[in-house]
Amino acid sequence: MWNFIKTGRKTFVFKKCASSGTLRLIISDFIHIWVQEMSDSTLLALCQEQNPLLEFNEDEFSAQTIWTMVDNHLGSREKEDGFRSTLDLDLEEDSSLQLKFNSKMHGHPFKLNMTLLQENPNVLFNEVTSPLLLLSELLLAQQDHLFSLLEKKDLEIKQYKLEGATLSRRNIETTPFQRNEFWSSYQDSKGNLSEELSKVVDVLNLVTLQQPKSSERVIPKESASSSETAQILSPINIQMEAEGNAKEEEEEQSTIVRLPKKKRTKLNI
Repeated sequence: MWNFIKTGRKTFVFKKCASSGTLRLIISDFIHIWVQEMSDSTLLALCQEQNPLLEFNEDEFSAQTIWTMVDNHLGSREKEDGFRSTLDLDLEEDSSLQLKFNSKMHGHPFKLNMTLLQENPNVLFNEVTSPLLLLSELLLAQQDHLFSLLEKKDLEIKQYKLEGATLSRRNIETTPFQRNEFWSSYQDSKGNLSEELSKVVDVLNLVTLQQPKSSERVIPKESASSSETAQILSPINIQMEAEGNAKEEEEEQSTIVRLPKKKRTKLNI
């Protein structure tokens, strides 16, 4: 899970991955990325070196102990016993990133200074950019699906009215959903946000096509749902689905209009 760290005028995202006695720390400013990996025993030795007045029991101490303290710091800015934990990030001349954490452990001052090394752009893309773009594409697909449901509901309501149904409670009456009117309320100086997001998805597909075959991930055969999800997330499929929905709506509208003459004479719309 990503957390935000604000230091001065800059904002970083921070993520830790701890498994099998190994810690992987990732920090990024969305332009560069810094990573550090170490074992619990290495972290223990580092903490003991930087805090000689504290004794660390290897059976009780782990990387999770430290990052629980960091999470508590990120989740709360309140002072504890008159002391406030601090977390600072300093960029060094060699492009490395220095993490400086100061807190209290069992009532005694505790500090941890750690150096993270800058990684290449491929790591930034895999860890930060690609997940964000995939999430944006998924949101686009969900948005289009919800829009289609709203439009179908309007057609359903129209059908009921044509058959003589009346609404008893006017306070729950809604106006027909219009996509253009909906997006007009979210336009800014850059134009339609949906169109801008679609451009981002196009960039994602272009980058994915340009990736070397050696970097392609192998999808297990039994994971059929993953391939289905990939098809759903494709902008091409989204467009085809939208056209298909539009065609269905036209057919439904034509069905609504072509009512038997005897039914039309009974209705008083």
